[in-house]
Amino acid sequence: MRLLSASENEFIFNSFVSVDDISYLKDHCVFDKIIIPGAAYIEMALTAGAEVLKSESLKLSEIVFHQAMILGDKETKNLQTIISKTEKNKYRFEIFSLSAGNNSHWTLHASGNIKPDKTDFRQNEDINNLKEEISNIIPASSLYDQAKKAGIEYKKYFQALKEIYTNDKSALGFIQTDADLNDRRYIIHPVALDSAFQTALALLLKSNSDSAFIPVGIDKFILSGKCPGEIYSLVRINTETETGPKKRKSKIHKADIELLTTSGNILAEIKGLQLKEVSREEFFIVKR
Repeated sequence: MRLLSASENEFIFNSFVSVDDISYLKDHCVFDKIIIPGAAYIEMALTAGAEVLKSESLKLSEIVFHQAMILGDKETKNLQTIISKTEKNKYRFEIFSLSAGNNSHWTLHASGNIKPDKTDFRQNEDINNLKEEISNIIPASSLYDQAKKAGIEYKKYFQALKEIYTNDKSALGFIQTDADLNDRRYIIHPVALDSAFQTALALLLKSNSDSAFIPVGIDKFILSGKCPGEIYSLVRINTETETGPKKRKSKIHKADIELLTTSGNILAEIKGLQLKEVSREEFFIVKR
């Protein structure tokens, strides 16, 4: 629901979220807690931006995921997505939550820039050629088992990766969301986008690891329009850096992702997805 704002340069969208209302959210758990996926903030920004900017072809940049949102089984949270005009055709988004019973402290979860985009993805990918080039097949069940051991449990609806192919630095995933999730209100369903992020885990997860990989930011996200329920994600890992004090260094891996139709047309480009390797202790004490 869009709220009235005293400023003509600010647009406020208000909603409420709980696992009773959006049941698939309970299938995304990190270290035994239900966590709103980073992909959901992207969808919130896109939906609000599409209404304000009158376009579903959008570019998001300098995206930061500040703080994870933990959602209790019986909890309802108030969400606000705020779009602020910074200059002509340039806007900024911020996404906050307020817990029930707390009328004063809003938590910032995600922020970034957003503007209309007219990128024409002329170059297509040949899916069959990609499968020949990226030819090591990983069973999806194996990836989900590894992720669970590392601390991220993807349950029914978030197990949308059906095929995974890898080589040293690239991964290709076939994503098919459950038919129950075919809701045209979404520009890109959070499960589909999260599954594209999951594809990167095929290159990062190591057996017996007790560290999870959490998205903490994205340099650039360009979307040409609504995404269908069946897509491919093409992932390339390009850099690795370390952050934090010497005694508790954390690795951040950067990945570039293309979202493709089943015929190879490019739907979206994600540049510089930042995945931070964190332990259980780090996840709950460090702002992300």
